[in-house]
Amino acid sequence: MTQPTPLGNFEHIDNDQIHLILESSQIAIWDWNIQTGEASFNDKWAEMVGFTLAELQPMSIETWVKLAHPDDLIESNNRLNCHFSGETPCYEFESRMRHKDGHWVWVLDRGKVIAWTSDGQPLRMFGTHTDISRIKNAEAMLKLSEQRYSLALQGANIGLWDYDVPAKSLFFSPVMHKLLGYAEHEIPHRFDFWIDISHPDDKSKIHKATMAYLKSGVGQFEVEHRLIQKNGTYRWFLSRGSALMDAQNKPIRWIGTIMDITELTQEREDSLELERFMAVNQDLLLITDKDGQFIKYNEAWSEILGYPMDYFRIHRFLELIHPNDLTETLQVLSKLTNQEKVINFINRYRCQDGQYKYFEWRAFPYGDQVYGSARDITQRKTAEEQALYLSEHDSLTHLYNRNYFDRRVQAEIERANRYPVPLALVMIDLDHFKRINDTWGHPVGDSVLYETAQILLQNLRKQDVLVRMGGEEFLVLMPHTTQQGARVVAEKIRVAIEQVNHVVAGHFTASLGVAERQENESFIQWYKRVDDAMYQAKADGRNQVAVSNDFRSAQPMNVMLQWQVEWDCGNPLIDQQHQQLLDIGNGLITLALADSDPKVMLNLFDQLVIHLDHHFAIEEGILETQHYENLEAHRQTHRDLMGKARFLRTYFENRTITASSIFTFIIEDLVMGHLTKEDILYFPLLKGLNDA
Repeated sequence: MTQPTPLGNFEHIDNDQIHLILESSQIAIWDWNIQTGEASFNDKWAEMVGFTLAELQPMSIETWVKLAHPDDLIESNNRLNCHFSGETPCYEFESRMRHKDGHWVWVLDRGKVIAWTSDGQPLRMFGTHTDISRIKNAEAMLKLSEQRYSLALQGANIGLWDYDVPAKSLFFSPVMHKLLGYAEHEIPHRFDFWIDISHPDDKSKIHKATMAYLKSGVGQFEVEHRLIQKNGTYRWFLSRGSALMDAQNKPIRWIGTIMDITELTQEREDSLELERFMAVNQDLLLITDKDGQFIKYNEAWSEILGYPMDYFRIHRFLELIHPNDLTETLQVLSKLTNQEKVINFINRYRCQDGQYKYFEWRAFPYGDQVYGSARDITQRKTAEEQALYLSEHDSLTHLYNRNYFDRRVQAEIERANRYPVPLALVMIDLDHFKRINDTWGHPVGDSVLYETAQILLQNLRKQDVLVRMGGEEFLVLMPHTTQQGARVVAEKIRVAIEQVNHVVAGHFTASLGVAERQENESFIQWYKRVDDAMYQAKADGRNQVAVSNDFRSAQPMNVMLQWQVEWDCGNPLIDQQHQQLLDIGNGLITLALADSDPKVMLNLFDQLVIHLDHHFAIEEGILETQHYENLEAHRQTHRDLMGKARFLRTYFENRTITASSIFTFIIEDLVMGHLTKEDILYFPLLKGLNDA
């Protein structure tokens, strides 16, 4: 029988055995053939970045390169070369890898060449990855905390002082100089100076506070006192500090802060006026301690939340906060504890009937207390949420609208570019819909559109994005769906619509186009293909599904804006500015179709905004001199367009929306929506002047 190897004798363990040991220990490991680029990883390695090994096949060194942060690759290569050349005994580097869900994972990458070629080149390298994200995040939080403390002192206008007892040297921070009104060179670094500027009536109080602190030996001393400024006026200050003791328990150094509390002291003296003010104020006012216990509050709390006044004496305000807002509220309280003021903070409070109201806060710290005022903004928040909903949804069908689609499709395209997943579009357009409106009227047409929306929702998956693009046109964005899969769904929808028997309009049908996005295809080109496919279905007899050809064979679009004779308004200056608008618009359309650099497109869009602002002012001035009866409504339309233009500019600069949104704004809002529908209303007025 073979005798077992004694414990601790690892001399005869080969590399494969070591590999098995590491595998069983659940360590993320990698094995790299440097000469061929072949690489293998274990399950733990893939799990660290959110994948399975199957998802990473086929594997090579490129698997790691694609997941690595671009900014880390150069230094990683430098360290590898140092190891390969023998400068370092092993390779070690902290780097980032992209997790499957998009965030970065910090890893400690260690490895060593375990085999060399006959000519001395590195052949095989073996290593491990260790997740150090928590450590890196902790380092970042510590640095941020230090920055916040420094900014808090400056932002709160709090001075810092430091007294070296043996040296009798006193240091004042720049804020301290500012509080006292002195330049830095004007204050001597002597303790006597502190005594000299203290109010005579407060010197004994300062002495008692320091003695009481030294006697207790815990906490910090705190005293309110007056100091004389350079201009000869006394102001109230709050001084806090603590001492560093020597072996004989005698102070050798004092360090503390000082804050001007003159205004707060005056407020205390005016407490009667404060009580009266709180009684008549409609906002919620309170003074609370750092633990959230009510110290003073007005009747607005009871009137708005519905609790009796005594309720707040025995409950902390933290008990009323919405659970989802509690963490952020505690963070705000921490700032207040650090003597930072808080402005425009919003959270929710529970009413006695169980409902929640939104409050907007302004809060200021004073010692261990917080002075706060809150305003009930529930109606405003409700209106904002409703506005957000309306900005992303169609008011008739309650489906998503074009604004939402423009943002969502860009995110899906970026996801499809990162991972090899299919992405498809289905366009649905009701056949002869104008006939329904002309025969039965628009209310019936609206009913048909709403019923169509319900049919579409019933035949789509949860991850599919259904959009009403306008009129009788709908669009479905289908993530993780091939052209064949989208065609099956489109045919299912076509049949479902065909089988509908509307209570008034009866049977109606739809034509559908299908297009799967091709690799590196722009959204505009992709959208054009699905639009062409839909029109092909109509040309082939309607009530059909047509599938797009490959985008490389699609015909180029001709969407340039051409000046029409009927757009002449009768005023040469306005006509000239309208034509300049079309020129800039065509330039933007050209850039959008070419997927140009966003910075170039942004510069031209800025020119468009400047031109619009100038043109609208000129146009309004001309219409005012001619007493145009719809001028105010026209002005409002101009304001709305400028607001949307600035909104688009901001969101395009932040890459929240795509160039297609600007494309749509120019064609649908400025030209088709404004020039041909709004401006045309004043044409008779200006043309009549020329005729006269």
